[in-house]
Amino acid sequence: MNLQKPPTPELFEKIARMSESAISIFDQSIDIIYKRDFEAANLIVQNAKSAATKLNELTADILQIANQNEISCLSLIIESIKRVAEYSSDIAEIVLNLNIDQIIDRYAHA
Repeated sequence: MNLQKPPTPELFEKIARMSESAISIFDQSIDIIYKRDFEAANLIVQNAKSAATKLNELTADILQIANQNEISCLSLIIESIKRVAEYSSDIAEIVLNLNIDQIIDRYAHA
């Protein structure tokens, strides 16, 4: 399975931006493991969900403008990018779980 023609420059740019965003979210999720930053973890979860929503919208756009072969190829690329964002959210949720005791203690002693 391969693309018979490259995606339009606009579509390519959208995919590239979403890829860069997913990588950035992933990098941030790795950083917060060491910092154990609860608020940053919450933000990463939100950003990852936002990225997943945008990627779903991009998939819908592709369905409107591409042929069957292009849809298959581009959907695989977009799903891979989406998985990176989702894995980043999973990492951030681990950080949240690791910090829950600290949060409970903070509010119990307040």
